[in-house]
Amino acid sequence: SPKLVGTGADDGNSTREAQSSMEVDTNIVDGISRPALTRLASEADYSIQGTYTVDTRDYEDHTFSGIMFDVVCKDTLPIQNLELTHVYVRGALGDMQIFTCTDSIRGPEPRGETRALSLKQGAKVEKHLDPEQWRCVHKETHQPSTDELKAMKLSPPVIVTPGKTIGLYVHSRAAHDQAIVYNNRRSEVTYEDRHFRVMPGLAHVSNIPFSKSCVWGYAWRDGREFVGRLKYAVKWKLWKPSNHALFPRCFREMVMVLLRCHKHRGSSLSILPKRVLLYIINFCAYDWAGIPEEVTSVLRINDLQQQARRRRDEAIRIQREREYRRAQSLKERGTNLITKNKFIQAANECSQALAILQNGAGARRRKILFVETMSQLSECCLRIGQGLDVSLSRMLDEMEDSKMRRENELHSHLRFLEQGATYGLILLSKINRITDSKFVARSHHIVAESRLQFGRLARQLRSLQLEESKGDEGKDRPATALSGLQDSSSPPPARRTHIMQEESALHAFRMAAAHYSSILHLNPDDSKAQSGLREARRVIEEMGHNAEKGNGEAEEEEEEEDGEED
Repeated sequence: SPKLVGTGADDGNSTREAQSSMEVDTNIVDGISRPALTRLASEADYSIQGTYTVDTRDYEDHTFSGIMFDVVCKDTLPIQNLELTHVYVRGALGDMQIFTCTDSIRGPEPRGETRALSLKQGAKVEKHLDPEQWRCVHKETHQPSTDELKAMKLSPPVIVTPGKTIGLYVHSRAAHDQAIVYNNRRSEVTYEDRHFRVMPGLAHVSNIPFSKSCVWGYAWRDGREFVGRLKYAVKWKLWKPSNHALFPRCFREMVMVLLRCHKHRGSSLSILPKRVLLYIINFCAYDWAGIPEEVTSVLRINDLQQQARRRRDEAIRIQREREYRRAQSLKERGTNLITKNKFIQAANECSQALAILQNGAGARRRKILFVETMSQLSECCLRIGQGLDVSLSRMLDEMEDSKMRRENELHSHLRFLEQGATYGLILLSKINRITDSKFVARSHHIVAESRLQFGRLARQLRSLQLEESKGDEGKDRPATALSGLQDSSSPPPARRTHIMQEESALHAFRMAAAHYSSILHLNPDDSKAQSGLREARRVIEEMGHNAEKGNGEAEEEEEEEDGEED
Protein backbone atom coordinates (compact mmCIF):
# COMPACT_ATOMS: atom_id res chain seq x y z
CA SER A 1 0.00 0.00 0.00
CA PRO A 2 1.26 3.52 -0.65
CA LYS A 3 2.42 5.39 2.46
CA LEU A 4 2.42 9.15 2.95
CA VAL A 5 5.50 10.64 4.64
CA GLY A 6 5.51 14.11 6.22
CA THR A 7 8.43 16.28 7.34
CA GLY A 8 8.32 19.53 9.22
CA ALA A 9 10.65 22.04 10.82
CA ASP A 10 11.35 21.80 14.54
CA ASP A 11 11.95 24.60 17.04
CA GLY A 12 15.10 22.82 18.27
CA ASN A 13 18.43 21.83 16.73
CA SER A 14 17.24 18.71 14.96
CA THR A 15 14.65 18.20 12.24
CA ARG A 16 11.87 15.71 12.46
CA GLU A 17 11.03 13.25 9.77
CA ALA A 18 8.37 10.73 10.47
CA GLN A 19 5.66 8.69 8.98
CA SER A 20 2.09 9.16 10.12
CA SER A 21 0.40 6.19 11.72
CA MET A 22 -2.72 6.60 9.57
CA GLU A 23 -4.53 3.55 8.35
CA VAL A 24 -4.53 3.48 4.53
CA ASP A 25 -7.02 1.51 2.47
CA THR A 26 -6.68 0.89 -1.24
CA ASN A 27 -9.49 1.54 -3.74
CA ILE A 28 -9.31 0.23 -7.32
CA VAL A 29 -10.59 2.85 -9.77
CA ASP A 30 -10.25 2.12 -13.51
CA GLY A 31 -7.55 -0.42 -12.71
CA ILE A 32 -5.50 2.18 -10.81
CA SER A 33 -4.72 1.80 -7.09
CA ARG A 34 -5.62 4.99 -5.19
CA PRO A 35 -5.26 5.61 -1.40
CA ALA A 36 -8.36 6.29 0.66
CA LEU A 37 -7.68 8.00 4.03
CA THR A 38 -9.88 6.51 6.72
CA ARG A 39 -8.44 7.73 10.11
CA LEU A 40 -6.31 10.60 11.35
CA ALA A 41 -3.49 9.85 13.81
CA SER A 42 -3.92 11.10 17.37
CA GLU A 43 -0.20 11.33 18.15
CA ALA A 44 3.13 11.30 16.42
CA ASP A 45 4.97 8.00 16.25
CA TYR A 46 8.31 9.78 16.75
CA SER A 47 9.93 11.95 19.38
CA ILE A 48 12.15 14.96 18.88
CA GLN A 49 15.40 13.54 20.20
CA GLY A 50 18.44 15.43 21.41
CA THR A 51 16.80 18.81 21.21
CA TYR A 52 16.03 20.05 24.69
CA THR A 53 18.46 20.33 27.58
CA VAL A 54 17.90 21.98 30.93
CA ASP A 55 20.76 23.53 32.90
CA THR A 56 19.74 24.44 36.44
CA ARG A 57 21.44 27.06 38.57
CA ASP A 58 24.80 26.08 40.05
CA TYR A 59 25.79 28.04 43.15
CA GLU A 60 27.97 25.19 44.49
CA ASP A 61 26.30 25.43 47.90
CA HIS A 62 26.69 21.84 49.11
CA THR A 63 28.01 18.40 48.27
CA PHE A 64 26.83 15.09 49.68
CA SER A 65 25.29 11.73 48.80
CA GLY A 66 22.00 12.43 47.02
CA ILE A 67 19.28 14.80 45.81
CA MET A 68 15.56 14.04 45.33
CA PHE A 69 13.21 16.35 43.40
CA ASP A 70 10.02 16.54 41.31
CA VAL A 71 9.59 17.04 37.55
CA VAL A 72 6.20 18.39 36.37
CA CYS A 73 5.02 18.18 32.75
CA LYS A 74 2.95 21.25 31.80
CA ASP A 75 -0.40 20.89 30.05
CA THR A 76 -0.50 24.26 28.23
CA LEU A 77 0.65 22.74 24.92
CA PRO A 78 -0.55 19.62 23.03
CA ILE A 79 2.15 17.33 24.39
CA GLN A 80 1.62 13.59 24.31
CA ASN A 81 4.45 12.96 26.78
CA LEU A 82 8.02 13.86 27.71
CA GLU A 83 10.79 11.27 27.69
CA LEU A 84 13.61 11.98 30.15
CA THR A 85 16.64 10.25 28.66
CA HIS A 86 19.69 11.57 30.55
CA VAL A 87 20.56 13.16 33.89
CA TYR A 88 23.79 15.13 34.24
CA VAL A 89 25.44 15.81 37.62
CA ARG A 90 28.91 16.58 38.88
CA GLY A 91 30.97 15.80 41.96
CA ALA A 92 33.14 12.95 43.19
CA LEU A 93 30.36 10.56 41.98
CA GLY A 94 31.30 6.86 42.45
CA ASP A 95 28.65 4.11 42.52
CA MET A 96 25.70 6.07 41.15
CA GLN A 97 22.04 5.10 41.14
CA ILE A 98 19.01 6.99 39.81
CA PHE A 99 15.48 6.09 40.91
CA THR A 100 12.08 7.32 39.77
CA CYS A 101 8.59 7.21 41.27
CA THR A 102 5.09 8.08 40.11
CA ASP A 103 3.54 11.31 41.42
CA SER A 104 5.33 13.74 43.70
CA ILE A 105 8.06 12.79 46.17
CA ARG A 106 5.88 14.36 48.87
CA GLY A 107 2.70 12.50 47.90
CA PRO A 108 0.99 9.71 49.87
CA GLU A 109 2.14 6.14 49.46
CA PRO A 110 0.01 3.64 47.53
CA ARG A 111 -2.55 1.59 49.46
CA GLY A 112 -2.32 -1.96 48.23
CA GLU A 113 -2.42 -5.47 49.58
CA THR A 114 1.37 -5.75 49.60
CA ARG A 115 1.64 -2.59 51.68
CA ALA A 116 -1.15 -3.63 54.01
CA LEU A 117 0.84 -6.70 55.02
CA SER A 118 3.66 -4.60 56.44
CA LEU A 119 1.76 -1.49 57.58
CA LYS A 120 -1.07 -0.99 60.02
CA GLN A 121 -4.32 0.33 58.66
CA GLY A 122 -3.99 4.10 58.08
CA ALA A 123 -0.24 4.19 58.70
CA LYS A 124 1.80 6.54 56.56
CA VAL A 125 5.25 5.91 55.12
CA GLU A 126 6.97 8.93 53.65
CA LYS A 127 7.90 8.27 50.06
CA HIS A 128 11.56 9.26 50.41
CA LEU A 129 11.96 6.52 53.05
CA ASP A 130 10.14 3.74 51.16
CA PRO A 131 12.22 2.03 48.42
CA GLU A 132 9.21 -0.09 47.37
CA GLN A 133 7.68 2.96 45.69
CA TRP A 134 10.72 3.57 43.49
CA ARG A 135 12.31 1.80 40.53
CA CYS A 136 15.94 2.04 39.46
CA VAL A 137 16.61 3.45 35.97
CA HIS A 138 20.40 3.87 36.20
CA LYS A 139 23.11 1.97 38.07
CA GLU A 140 26.74 2.47 37.13
CA THR A 141 30.12 3.48 38.57
CA HIS A 142 31.40 6.87 37.38
CA GLN A 143 34.78 8.50 37.75
CA PRO A 144 34.99 11.84 39.64
CA SER A 145 33.98 14.91 37.62
CA THR A 146 34.08 17.95 39.89
CA ASP A 147 34.07 20.60 37.17
CA GLU A 148 32.19 19.08 34.20
CA LEU A 149 28.70 17.56 34.25
CA LYS A 150 28.68 13.78 33.75
CA ALA A 151 25.93 12.19 31.61
CA MET A 152 23.95 9.28 33.07
CA LYS A 153 21.59 7.50 30.70
CA LEU A 154 18.17 6.45 31.98
CA SER A 155 17.12 2.97 30.93
CA PRO A 156 14.27 2.84 30.24
CA PRO A 157 13.53 6.55 29.66
CA VAL A 158 11.20 8.12 32.21
CA ILE A 159 7.83 9.08 30.71
CA VAL A 160 5.92 12.13 32.02
CA THR A 161 2.45 12.94 30.70
CA PRO A 162 0.87 16.44 30.69
CA GLY A 163 -0.33 17.62 34.08
CA LYS A 164 1.49 14.79 35.87
CA THR A 165 4.46 14.75 38.23
CA ILE A 166 7.24 12.23 38.69
CA GLY A 167 10.03 12.07 41.26
CA LEU A 168 13.75 11.62 40.57
CA TYR A 169 16.32 10.50 43.14
CA VAL A 170 20.01 10.74 42.24
CA HIS A 171 22.24 8.97 44.78
CA SER A 172 25.85 7.87 45.28
CA ARG A 173 27.10 5.12 47.57
CA ALA A 174 30.51 6.80 47.95
CA ALA A 175 31.53 6.91 51.63
CA HIS A 176 32.31 10.63 51.77
CA ASP A 177 30.50 13.97 51.57
CA GLN A 178 31.55 15.16 48.10
CA ALA A 179 29.62 12.82 45.80
CA ILE A 180 26.96 15.15 44.31
CA VAL A 181 26.74 18.95 44.13
CA TYR A 182 23.41 20.61 45.00
CA ASN A 183 22.07 24.03 46.00
CA ASN A 184 20.05 25.70 48.70
CA ARG A 185 16.48 26.48 47.67
CA ARG A 186 16.22 30.03 46.32
CA SER A 187 12.77 30.08 44.68
CA GLU A 188 9.49 28.19 44.40
CA VAL A 189 10.58 26.66 41.05
CA THR A 190 14.14 25.56 40.30
CA TYR A 191 13.68 25.73 36.51
CA GLU A 192 10.81 26.21 34.09
CA ASP A 193 10.46 26.21 30.31
CA ARG A 194 7.55 25.79 27.89
CA HIS A 195 7.34 22.06 28.54
CA PHE A 196 7.96 21.34 32.20
CA ARG A 197 9.11 22.50 35.64
CA VAL A 198 11.88 21.27 37.95
CA MET A 199 10.91 21.71 41.61
CA PRO A 200 13.01 21.98 44.79
CA GLY A 201 13.37 18.82 46.85
CA LEU A 202 15.37 17.00 49.52
CA ALA A 203 19.07 16.33 49.95
CA HIS A 204 20.32 13.03 51.37
CA VAL A 205 23.45 12.96 53.56
CA SER A 206 23.75 9.18 53.87
CA ASN A 207 25.48 6.87 51.39
CA ILE A 208 22.79 4.22 52.00
CA PRO A 209 19.80 4.80 49.66
CA PHE A 210 16.53 5.77 51.37
CA SER A 211 18.09 5.52 54.85
CA LYS A 212 16.42 7.62 57.54
CA SER A 213 19.41 8.30 59.79
CA CYS A 214 23.16 8.82 59.63
CA VAL A 215 25.99 9.71 62.02
CA TRP A 216 24.64 13.29 62.19
CA GLY A 217 21.09 12.20 63.04
CA TYR A 218 18.25 12.61 60.53
CA ALA A 219 19.68 12.04 57.05
CA TRP A 220 17.37 14.27 54.96
CA ARG A 221 17.62 18.03 54.40
CA ASP A 222 14.61 19.91 53.03
CA GLY A 223 14.82 23.08 50.92
CA ARG A 224 17.49 21.93 48.45
CA GLU A 225 17.72 22.21 44.64
CA PHE A 226 19.02 19.94 41.92
CA VAL A 227 22.23 21.10 40.21
CA GLY A 228 22.91 19.72 36.76
CA ARG A 229 21.19 19.08 33.46
CA LEU A 230 18.20 17.11 32.21
CA LYS A 231 17.96 15.91 28.62
CA TYR A 232 14.56 14.98 27.27
CA ALA A 233 12.56 14.34 24.12
CA VAL A 234 9.07 15.57 23.31
CA LYS A 235 6.31 13.56 21.69
CA TRP A 236 3.55 15.81 20.34
CA LYS A 237 -0.14 15.25 19.81
CA LEU A 238 -1.34 15.56 16.23
CA TRP A 239 -4.34 17.64 15.32
CA LYS A 240 -7.67 15.99 14.64
CA PRO A 241 -11.21 17.19 15.30
CA SER A 242 -11.35 15.44 18.68
CA ASN A 243 -8.04 17.14 19.75
CA HIS A 244 -9.03 20.58 18.45
CA ALA A 245 -9.52 22.12 21.94
CA LEU A 246 -6.02 21.03 23.09
CA PHE A 247 -4.24 23.24 20.53
CA PRO A 248 -3.36 26.95 20.93
CA ARG A 249 -5.90 29.57 19.90
CA CYS A 250 -3.94 30.78 16.86
CA PHE A 251 -3.77 27.21 15.54
CA ARG A 252 -7.52 26.68 16.09
CA GLU A 253 -8.25 29.91 14.20
CA MET A 254 -6.05 28.72 11.31
CA VAL A 255 -8.00 25.45 11.13
CA MET A 256 -11.34 27.24 11.06
CA VAL A 257 -10.17 29.58 8.27
CA LEU A 258 -9.00 26.63 6.16
CA LEU A 259 -12.28 24.78 6.64
CA ARG A 260 -14.31 27.88 5.69
CA CYS A 261 -12.16 28.39 2.60
CA HIS A 262 -12.71 24.76 1.67
CA LYS A 263 -16.49 25.29 1.71
CA HIS A 264 -16.21 28.35 -0.56
CA ARG A 265 -16.59 27.30 -4.18
CA GLY A 266 -14.35 30.07 -5.46
CA SER A 267 -11.45 28.97 -3.31
CA SER A 268 -8.64 26.81 -4.66
CA LEU A 269 -8.94 24.64 -1.54
CA SER A 270 -12.43 23.59 -2.57
CA ILE A 271 -10.99 21.30 -5.26
CA LEU A 272 -9.38 19.13 -2.55
CA PRO A 273 -11.30 16.37 -0.88
CA LYS A 274 -12.04 17.26 2.73
CA ARG A 275 -10.14 14.21 3.99
CA VAL A 276 -7.01 15.39 2.19
CA LEU A 277 -7.29 18.83 3.79
CA LEU A 278 -7.71 17.24 7.24
CA TYR A 279 -4.74 15.00 6.50
CA ILE A 280 -2.60 18.06 5.68
CA ILE A 281 -3.67 19.84 8.88
CA ASN A 282 -2.89 16.66 10.80
CA PHE A 283 0.77 17.07 9.82
CA CYS A 284 1.00 20.71 10.96
CA ALA A 285 2.90 21.33 14.17
CA TYR A 286 1.19 23.24 17.00
CA ASP A 287 3.17 26.40 16.16
CA TRP A 288 2.52 26.29 12.40
CA ALA A 289 0.19 29.30 12.67
CA GLY A 290 2.69 31.28 14.75
CA ILE A 291 4.17 31.09 18.24
CA PRO A 292 1.24 30.75 20.66
CA GLU A 293 0.62 33.25 23.42
CA GLU A 294 1.07 30.43 25.93
CA VAL A 295 4.66 30.07 24.75
CA THR A 296 5.51 33.75 24.40
CA SER A 297 4.27 34.47 27.93
CA VAL A 298 6.51 31.71 29.28
CA LEU A 299 9.43 33.04 27.23
CA ARG A 300 8.89 36.54 28.61
CA ILE A 301 8.78 35.18 32.14
CA ASN A 302 11.92 33.14 31.48
CA ASP A 303 13.72 36.22 30.15
CA LEU A 304 12.82 38.18 33.27
CA GLN A 305 13.87 35.28 35.46
CA GLN A 306 17.16 34.94 33.61
CA GLN A 307 17.89 38.63 34.03
CA ALA A 308 17.15 38.42 37.75
CA ARG A 309 19.22 35.24 37.94
CA ARG A 310 22.19 36.91 36.25
CA ARG A 311 22.02 39.79 38.72
CA ARG A 312 21.78 37.36 41.63
CA ASP A 313 24.64 35.26 40.25
CA GLU A 314 26.83 38.34 39.94
CA ALA A 315 26.02 39.34 43.53
CA ILE A 316 26.85 35.85 44.76
CA ARG A 317 30.09 35.83 42.75
CA ILE A 318 31.15 39.15 44.31
CA GLN A 319 30.21 37.94 47.78
CA ARG A 320 32.15 34.70 47.40
CA GLU A 321 35.17 36.52 46.05
CA ARG A 322 35.06 38.74 49.13
CA GLU A 323 34.71 35.67 51.37
CA TYR A 324 37.63 33.97 49.64
CA ARG A 325 39.91 36.96 50.15
CA ARG A 326 38.83 37.20 53.80
CA ALA A 327 39.56 33.51 54.39
CA GLN A 328 42.90 33.80 52.62
CA SER A 329 43.81 36.78 54.83
CA LEU A 330 42.88 34.85 58.00
CA LYS A 331 45.00 31.89 56.89
CA GLU A 332 48.00 34.15 56.26
CA ARG A 333 47.60 35.72 59.71
CA GLY A 334 47.53 32.22 61.17
CA THR A 335 50.76 31.38 59.33
CA ASN A 336 52.46 34.45 60.83
CA LEU A 337 51.28 33.52 64.34
CA ILE A 338 52.68 30.00 63.92
CA THR A 339 56.16 31.43 63.37
CA LYS A 340 55.80 33.13 66.78
CA ASN A 341 54.68 29.89 68.52
CA LYS A 342 51.22 31.40 69.16
CA PHE A 343 49.41 28.27 68.07
CA ILE A 344 46.13 28.90 69.95
CA GLN A 345 45.65 32.27 68.25
CA ALA A 346 46.63 30.74 64.92
CA ALA A 347 44.04 27.97 65.44
CA ASN A 348 41.35 30.61 66.06
CA GLU A 349 42.23 32.37 62.80
CA CYS A 350 42.10 29.08 60.87
CA SER A 351 38.75 28.17 62.43
CA GLN A 352 37.25 31.46 61.26
CA ALA A 353 38.60 30.90 57.75
CA LEU A 354 37.10 27.40 57.62
CA ALA A 355 33.71 28.71 58.78
CA ILE A 356 33.73 31.17 55.87
CA LEU A 357 34.76 28.55 53.31
CA GLN A 358 32.22 25.97 54.48
CA ASN A 359 29.29 28.29 53.66
CA GLY A 360 29.82 27.81 49.93
CA ALA A 361 33.02 25.95 49.21
CA GLY A 362 32.51 24.70 45.69
CA ALA A 363 35.03 26.25 43.34
CA ARG A 364 38.36 24.48 42.98
CA ARG A 365 40.48 27.24 44.50
CA ARG A 366 38.14 27.42 47.50
CA LYS A 367 38.54 23.67 48.00
CA ILE A 368 42.32 23.97 47.83
CA LEU A 369 42.30 26.81 50.37
CA PHE A 370 39.94 24.77 52.58
CA VAL A 371 42.29 21.79 52.58
CA GLU A 372 45.36 23.95 53.26
CA THR A 373 43.62 25.75 56.14
CA MET A 374 42.37 22.48 57.66
CA SER A 375 45.92 21.11 57.50
CA GLN A 376 47.24 24.22 59.24
CA LEU A 377 44.56 23.96 61.95
CA SER A 378 45.33 20.31 62.67
CA GLU A 379 49.04 21.11 62.88
CA CYS A 380 48.32 23.95 65.37
CA CYS A 381 46.40 21.52 67.61
CA LEU A 382 49.31 19.08 67.43
CA ARG A 383 51.86 21.73 68.45
CA ILE A 384 49.64 22.89 71.34
CA GLY A 385 49.37 19.28 72.50
CA GLN A 386 53.16 19.01 72.39
CA GLY A 387 53.40 21.98 74.78
CA LEU A 388 54.87 24.47 72.30
CA ASP A 389 52.30 27.27 72.66
CA VAL A 390 53.75 30.20 74.64
CA SER A 391 50.43 31.59 75.93
CA LEU A 392 49.25 28.25 77.37
CA SER A 393 52.63 27.60 78.97
CA ARG A 394 52.58 31.08 80.56
CA MET A 395 49.09 30.52 81.96
CA LEU A 396 50.03 27.15 83.47
CA ASP A 397 53.21 28.60 85.01
CA GLU A 398 51.08 30.94 87.09
CA MET A 399 49.53 28.02 88.99
CA GLU A 400 51.22 27.43 92.37
CA ASP A 401 50.21 23.81 93.02
CA SER A 402 52.61 21.71 90.96
CA LYS A 403 50.38 18.60 90.92
CA MET A 404 47.33 20.59 89.87
CA ARG A 405 49.41 22.41 87.28
CA ARG A 406 50.68 19.16 85.79
CA GLU A 407 47.23 17.55 85.72
CA ASN A 408 45.62 20.59 84.07
CA GLU A 409 48.46 20.73 81.58
CA LEU A 410 47.97 17.08 80.65
CA HIS A 411 44.20 17.48 80.27
CA SER A 412 44.63 20.56 78.03
CA HIS A 413 47.23 18.88 75.85
CA LEU A 414 45.13 15.71 75.51
CA ARG A 415 42.12 17.75 74.41
CA PHE A 416 44.08 19.56 71.69
CA LEU A 417 45.74 16.34 70.52
CA GLU A 418 42.31 14.72 70.15
CA GLN A 419 41.13 17.70 68.09
CA GLY A 420 44.27 17.63 65.96
CA ALA A 421 43.78 13.95 65.15
CA THR A 422 40.10 14.54 64.33
CA TYR A 423 40.93 17.42 61.98
CA GLY A 424 43.61 15.28 60.37
CA LEU A 425 41.13 12.47 59.69
CA ILE A 426 38.66 14.95 58.18
CA LEU A 427 41.47 16.26 56.03
CA LEU A 428 42.31 12.76 54.79
CA SER A 429 38.67 12.24 53.81
CA LYS A 430 38.80 15.48 51.78
CA ILE A 431 42.00 14.67 49.91
CA ASN A 432 41.64 10.94 49.35
CA ARG A 433 41.32 11.60 45.61
CA ILE A 434 44.27 13.98 45.34
CA THR A 435 47.34 12.43 43.72
CA ASP A 436 49.86 14.51 45.69
CA SER A 437 51.37 11.78 47.87
CA LYS A 438 53.48 14.28 49.84
CA PHE A 439 50.36 16.13 51.00
CA VAL A 440 48.65 12.88 51.95
CA ALA A 441 51.76 11.79 53.88
CA ARG A 442 51.78 15.10 55.73
CA SER A 443 48.20 14.55 56.87
CA HIS A 444 49.04 11.01 58.01
CA HIS A 445 52.02 12.44 59.92
CA ILE A 446 49.77 14.90 61.78
CA VAL A 447 47.32 12.16 62.80
CA ALA A 448 50.08 9.72 63.73
CA GLU A 449 52.04 12.25 65.83
CA SER A 450 48.83 13.40 67.55
CA ARG A 451 47.90 9.83 68.44
CA LEU A 452 51.41 8.95 69.57
CA GLN A 453 51.68 12.03 71.81
CA PHE A 454 48.15 11.37 73.10
CA GLY A 455 49.17 7.87 74.15
CA ARG A 456 52.28 9.17 75.92
CA LEU A 457 50.38 11.85 77.86
CA ALA A 458 47.49 9.51 78.71
CA ARG A 459 49.95 7.13 80.36
CA GLN A 460 51.56 10.04 82.25
CA LEU A 461 48.14 11.20 83.46
CA ARG A 462 47.34 7.66 84.58
CA SER A 463 50.59 7.41 86.55
CA LEU A 464 49.94 10.79 88.18
CA GLN A 465 46.43 9.82 89.25
CA LEU A 466 47.65 6.43 90.51
CA GLU A 467 50.09 8.21 92.80
CA GLU A 468 47.29 10.43 94.11
CA SER A 469 44.97 7.48 94.69
CA LYS A 470 47.70 5.59 96.61
CA GLY A 471 48.21 8.65 98.81
CA ASP A 472 44.50 8.76 99.59
CA GLU A 473 44.23 5.07 100.53
CA GLY A 474 45.27 5.61 104.16
CA LYS A 475 42.83 8.45 104.75
CA ASP A 476 39.59 7.69 106.59
CA ARG A 477 36.52 8.30 104.51
CA PRO A 478 33.09 8.86 106.07
CA ALA A 479 30.57 6.08 105.58
CA THR A 480 27.53 6.83 103.48
CA ALA A 481 24.12 5.28 103.13
CA LEU A 482 25.17 3.79 99.79
CA SER A 483 28.39 2.21 101.08
CA GLY A 484 26.78 -1.12 101.81
CA LEU A 485 25.01 -1.18 98.44
CA GLN A 486 28.17 -0.97 96.32
CA ASP A 487 28.59 -3.91 93.95
CA SER A 488 31.62 -5.84 95.17
CA SER A 489 32.07 -7.44 91.72
CA SER A 490 32.80 -4.08 90.01
CA PRO A 491 36.12 -2.27 90.48
CA PRO A 492 36.16 0.96 92.49
CA PRO A 493 35.70 4.26 90.57
CA ALA A 494 39.41 5.18 90.64
CA ARG A 495 40.37 1.80 89.20
CA ARG A 496 37.70 2.05 86.47
CA THR A 497 39.13 5.43 85.47
CA HIS A 498 42.64 3.97 85.26
CA ILE A 499 41.40 1.07 83.11
CA MET A 500 39.66 3.48 80.72
CA GLN A 501 42.78 5.63 80.48
CA GLU A 502 44.89 2.57 79.75
CA GLU A 503 42.49 1.45 77.00
CA SER A 504 42.44 4.96 75.54
CA ALA A 505 46.22 5.12 75.44
CA LEU A 506 46.44 1.66 73.85
CA HIS A 507 43.93 2.67 71.16
CA ALA A 508 45.93 5.84 70.46
CA PHE A 509 49.16 3.87 69.97
CA ARG A 510 47.42 1.43 67.63
CA MET A 511 46.04 4.31 65.54
CA ALA A 512 49.50 5.88 65.41
CA ALA A 513 51.00 2.60 64.20
CA ALA A 514 48.34 2.31 61.47
CA HIS A 515 49.00 5.82 60.16
CA TYR A 516 52.78 5.40 60.29
CA SER A 517 52.32 2.22 58.24
CA SER A 518 50.32 4.22 55.68
CA ILE A 519 53.16 6.76 55.46
CA LEU A 520 55.72 4.02 54.88
CA HIS A 521 53.50 2.54 52.20
CA LEU A 522 53.74 5.89 50.37
CA ASN A 523 57.41 6.49 51.19
CA PRO A 524 59.37 3.51 52.61
CA ASP A 525 62.43 5.72 53.31
CA ASP A 526 60.64 8.09 55.73
CA SER A 527 62.89 7.86 58.81
CA LYS A 528 60.48 9.77 61.06
CA ALA A 529 57.69 7.33 60.28
CA GLN A 530 60.02 4.36 60.88
CA SER A 531 61.01 5.72 64.29
CA GLY A 532 57.40 6.45 65.27
CA LEU A 533 56.23 3.00 64.15
CA ARG A 534 58.93 1.29 66.22
CA GLU A 535 57.98 3.27 69.33
CA ALA A 536 54.25 2.61 68.88
CA ARG A 537 54.76 -1.13 68.42
CA ARG A 538 57.12 -1.31 71.39
CA VAL A 539 54.63 0.42 73.69
CA ILE A 540 51.73 -1.71 72.41
CA GLU A 541 53.69 -4.87 73.20
CA GLU A 542 54.71 -3.53 76.61
CA MET A 543 51.13 -2.53 77.47
CA GLY A 544 49.94 -5.97 76.37
CA HIS A 545 52.32 -7.68 78.81
CA ASN A 546 51.30 -5.29 81.59
CA ALA A 547 47.63 -5.98 80.92
CA GLU A 548 48.18 -9.74 81.20
CA LYS A 549 50.15 -9.25 84.40
CA GLY A 550 47.48 -6.92 85.82
CA ASN A 551 44.74 -9.40 85.03
CA GLY A 552 46.64 -12.14 86.86
CA GLU A 553 47.12 -9.94 89.95
CA ALA A 554 43.45 -8.96 89.88
CA GLU A 555 42.41 -12.61 89.81
CA GLU A 556 44.66 -13.36 92.81
CA GLU A 557 43.16 -10.42 94.74
CA GLU A 558 39.65 -11.65 93.99
CA GLU A 559 40.54 -15.18 95.20
CA GLU A 560 41.96 -13.74 98.45
CA GLU A 561 38.83 -11.61 98.98
CA ASP A 562 36.62 -14.63 98.38
CA GLY A 563 38.65 -16.64 100.93
CA GLU A 564 38.31 -13.91 103.56
CA GLU A 565 34.53 -13.75 103.00
CA ASP A 566 34.29 -17.55 103.42
